Amino acid sequence: DYAVASGAQIINLSIGGSTPDNAAFEAALQRAVNAGLVVTASAGNDTSANPEWPARYSSDPRYMGAVMAVGASAQDGSMASFSGLAGVAANGFLVAPGENIVTDCTSSGCWVVSGTSFSSPIVAGALALLLDAFPMLSGRDAVDILYRTATDNGAPGVDRLLAPVVRAADCLVGVHRPGVIAELPGPRHGMERPHQPAGAHV
Repeated sequence: DYAVASGAQIINLSIGGSTPDNAAFEAALQRAVNAGLVVTASAGNDTSANPEWPARYSSDPRYMGAVMAVGASAQDGSMASFSGLAGVAANGFLVAPGENIVTDCTSSGCWVVSGTSFSSPIVAGALALLLDAFPMLSGRDAVDILYRTATDNGAPGVDRLLAPVVRAADCLVGVHRPGVIAELPGPRHGMERPHQPAGAHV
């Protein structure tokens, strides 16, 4: 509710558990989705056949198209060995880099971490880039574009060990592929960003 009241467009949930969340959480998630927000959630790090909760809500008809389950890719683009798999959430599942991620550095060295908790914010960031570059898009439009433009490393679609990988640059370039915008629901009155005067901050 705080995110909705604060005007957020995207919520990242780098959390997970083995059971569905309580009714209060589900009601809050429904209010967020009804308000037009989209949610990315980490799939978990236990190599389970299905994403953990709340990521598994991406397969729930109440939230489909607005909640994304996010697994982790390894440095070579394959599914990270620890990542939760798509399973029942295959239609709402993507992966993003989640192995050996540098998160912070000090004079004595850098923190290097792995986990889907670091993959999910990358997808949230890609959504934010899309919504900033193309403000006429809805959150669900941006989610749909990520699914359409993610890099598929195996057979088309999601399979047990591979899933399309989100790369921020790809989604911004891919939005201009023939049909990507035209096939989205609702009117689209041009995809060009409004002209910004010299020195303007975007």
